[in-house]
Amino acid sequence: DLSLGGMSANNVSLNAAGNISTVDLAQHRTIDTLTASAGGAIDFSGNFGTLGNVTATGGAGFHSLGNLALTGILNIGTSQLALTSGGAISQTGGSITAGAINASAATGLDLGRTNYIYTLTGLSTTNGDITYRNHSNIALPTINAPGSLTLTSDVGAITQNIGTTLTANQLAASAGTMIELTGANHLVSLGALTAGNAITVNNQDSLTLTDDISASSVTLTSALGSIVQTGGAISATNLTANARTGLVLGRTNNVGAL
Repeated sequence: DLSLGGMSANNVSLNAAGNISTVDLAQHRTIDTLTASAGGAIDFSGNFGTLGNVTATGGAGFHSLGNLALTGILNIGTSQLALTSGGAISQTGGSITAGAINASAATGLDLGRTNYIYTLTGLSTTNGDITYRNHSNIALPTINAPGSLTLTSDVGAITQNIGTTLTANQLAASAGTMIELTGANHLVSLGALTAGNAITVNNQDSLTLTDDISASSVTLTSALGSIVQTGGAISATNLTANARTGLVLGRTNNVGAL
């Protein structure tokens, strides 16, 4: 195993047959770019701004005091990856392969590259937007996005785990097969939504449609408020819309049947 105390360097590359961990105070480490490879687990905390290529078989956790840019290929196999940042997390390159991921940032979270993650256990930010992209299916836990929530499943479905809620100022989503968000959600508006088959969005409060919505079947529900279309168009073979206090779909829509 490799255990590290304080360090300061521009670029650091760590390699170990076993585990890699940091044991000293986080403020004692200042690193520009970190790369790491371990035959076991990695647990690294400190002041590092960029995370390059990473491989680990026993799980990995990276905890940065400030902004964290993901530029490399992160391969954790079937284990869990944990990311935390005192600033923003932005994925500007590479990809993530992991059995599960939990990511938390103070000022925005962007994991918008083509990733290969089996289970999403958590996404959170104190301020800003959340973006998450996965190659296959996405099953959502409870997510609270102070700004916008943008979700992409390249070839699969976006669904919501039972008992979870989504809270966001705006939701935008794209899925290869379907989008099915049936929880008691609190979304202020819907941006662009597209799916190969069906789209279902349930909301507790009033919902504003601001952009295009496209799928073979579209079902929109506001349990306690209204649904008002202020932008975009709905393109669907079948449309179902239910709202308690008003329903205004007055744009140029392309709907086969209601």
